[in-house]
Amino acid sequence: MLLLQSLTSSGIRMFALLLTMTTAALAGVTVYFPVSGSTVTSPVHIRAAATSTYPITYTRIYVDNVSVWGSAVSRFNTYLNMKAGNHYVVVQAWDSSGAVFKTPLNLVVHLLDGRHQVLSMPFLAGTTHVRGRYGFTQNNFLLEGANRIRNFAAPAIFVYLTPSFREAYPDKQANLWPSVTPASLTQLAQTAPYKRLFNMPFRTFVITAYTFANDGNVAGFATNPSMAVTEEKEFYDLTRYLYATYAGTGKTFILKHWEGDWVGLQGYDTSKNISPTMVNAMITWLTARQNAVANARRDVGDPLGIGVFHAVEVNRVMDYVLYGMVRVINAVVPVVKPDMVTYSSYDSSVAGTSSTTTAAVMNQALSAIKNLTPDPLGLASHRILISEYSLSENVFPTETIWRSQTILQTSKSAGLLGAFLWQIYDNNCKTSSGAYYPADSSWGSPRPTNSQCRGQWLVRPDGSGSSVLTVLSPYWSTQ
Repeated sequence: MLLLQSLTSSGIRMFALLLTMTTAALAGVTVYFPVSGSTVTSPVHIRAAATSTYPITYTRIYVDNVSVWGSAVSRFNTYLNMKAGNHYVVVQAWDSSGAVFKTPLNLVVHLLDGRHQVLSMPFLAGTTHVRGRYGFTQNNFLLEGANRIRNFAAPAIFVYLTPSFREAYPDKQANLWPSVTPASLTQLAQTAPYKRLFNMPFRTFVITAYTFANDGNVAGFATNPSMAVTEEKEFYDLTRYLYATYAGTGKTFILKHWEGDWVGLQGYDTSKNISPTMVNAMITWLTARQNAVANARRDVGDPLGIGVFHAVEVNRVMDYVLYGMVRVINAVVPVVKPDMVTYSSYDSSVAGTSSTTTAAVMNQALSAIKNLTPDPLGLASHRILISEYSLSENVFPTETIWRSQTILQTSKSAGLLGAFLWQIYDNNCKTSSGAYYPADSSWGSPRPTNSQCRGQWLVRPDGSGSSVLTVLSPYWSTQ
């Protein structure tokens, strides 16, 4: 009897010990990326998860013993700005019992020149934010949308930097835009909203930029030589400002314009060629921009940890491929010799009726772009990115997933720098009378419902996530 009691007590103690060991094994912080001891570039991608037998209540990241990020989550995927050098990083979590779990990392952050930053980038699955017809906060709209995209852990964002910044990004109650309107792109980039945006840990900023001197008056470049002078000066000053301010951050800025073939055609009649006058005007306009960026890059000595590039945007490539028509890709790009080309891809990405046929049309367009685009910086296929694609979820509900998958897979397989979804909040939402809702319509004011939008979104007006999120999320977790 005593022997049986002794054995039973020993068994209970052993079971309790095993249970304690199992519980301990289930609790802790797992850092999936990066690996301790690795060399990384800034912004640094960190993906981790905390587990415990009790609920995880908070997770925090310390860099060199300073808290730099925290959230009431058990899993996270984020980017952090870090300076070059050795860093001691700790990912720490708390559970509801008060237990603390932590995993330390030793990381080395190194810097590259702008060209090698671009060459070393993984495929960028980015998102656009401009003039969405609804919002969710009283914050400055530029920052609201950028924070949404950042919280998804997207590494790249596409925004506008133009004289119509107040209409594109309403201030609401934030009062962050200056009372006196900036007189140049540099002054606009120095405003509080853009400074906050550019300090966010995005690796790449694709920017549609128009000068305060000339805005969208491209036709005027055909007859007014002084316009090229003012265009070049404003882009030169902006480029120098970006180099001076963000050197050492690992950020890349790509300055471009809106869909060039519509600009050249001066409308949407695709049966016409771009006229010789407009070809010459666009060459003058875009050469001024290219010279500005290239000269500023040269004059600052191309410092480490920053890249600024100029891109020409094309959008009717298939008109040239199929019919030999005069378009930006064959009449302007070869003459301007830009650093990069961006492609608003609707003429190929919405073609075809299956993944196979759509990919085939896209590859035709991408092949033409590669063949006709000079490569002055030796960026290879990374000199090309898709700046716009979207699938209107309400118009083509059965195509949203497979087309998005096909566009991203085809772009990545072609070696492109990335592809950017249009956009975080839909800008095509109309009232029952057919008028567009104002940008950033608030709760409690006239505001679109889901059904009043085309569905070019990641976040719907009711706050729910688009089906495209399921396609993009895997790219964000691995980049």
